Amino acid sequence: MSSLDNTNETGDKSADSVINPKSLYFSTENPSDTVTSSRIMARAVFLAFSEILRRRAILPKDYFAKTNITKDVKCTGLRVKNPKSLTIARMLSSSGRAIKEKYLKELSLVISNEKDDKEAIEVHSMKFQYLKNGGVAAHYSTKNQKGRLTTRKRLPKIDQIGNTNNETIHDQFMGIINSIKKITKENLSPLPNDFDVNFRVQYTDNAPTDYKIDGFAHSDVFYSLPKNIQSAKIGNLRSDNHEVFLDCSSVFMKEKFFKMPICSPKSTVRKQPSSSETPSSPSLGTKFMNEL
Repeated sequence: MSSLDNTNETGDKSADSVINPKSLYFSTENPSDTVTSSRIMARAVFLAFSEILRRRAILPKDYFAKTNITKDVKCTGLRVKNPKSLTIARMLSSSGRAIKEKYLKELSLVISNEKDDKEAIEVHSMKFQYLKNGGVAAHYSTKNQKGRLTTRKRLPKIDQIGNTNNETIHDQFMGIINSIKKITKENLSPLPNDFDVNFRVQYTDNAPTDYKIDGFAHSDVFYSLPKNIQSAKIGNLRSDNHEVFLDCSSVFMKEKFFKMPICSPKSTVRKQPSSSETPSSPSLGTKFMNEL
């Protein structure tokens, strides 16, 4: 049983522009500018987590509805006519503002055995990079567990002119959705009857100390993973200004997964996430949404 459907009916109504069915299209905007790119990333957050929540049976079926992202393609989205699912949808969509300000580092759906458990049994994580000059990673520093500053690696440019068209964005996003469908159908065993789930967020060091996405509370607890948990890269979505990586780590992942890649040939699959990607202890400035 999940605690996610106990969400209070609150949320940032200004985020409704992201979850409005007419605003979820990937075919009408040029993602080269920062504002549009942030909005597209927020749509990806909303739709990717909607797909995961439905396919892992974390929320009831009546929390979801099909919505068009192009004239001919539909995806699963949290139903905006259901008050409880609307609250969760608004919370996810509010991430767009944090992305625009370059404050969001990681947003994760964390499943654990008990409420407030630090150790997770399954995590679906979206990690963000902020780009400049058509694809060079901005150096927003973070601190490792010894308190030393670290920097992100530079990424290659998308192409010579640093331009990402809508077809590329659409194709990348559909690759993520198809990978979510495949891994949840073929490679993840069902969740137990009793579990706790919430969203947890970690910010970049650039974020003000009192900053939080609407719907999230401050906490020193992020998450840790069991030593031998299996993990896989699901996919990534990249524009000229942002890149987000979706990973899954789960004790319910079947061994055969590692013999059948679910993404493009360029995608990688790994058994153990590196220590730099998954904190083994609470890190300063992390927050999570409680009482979901």
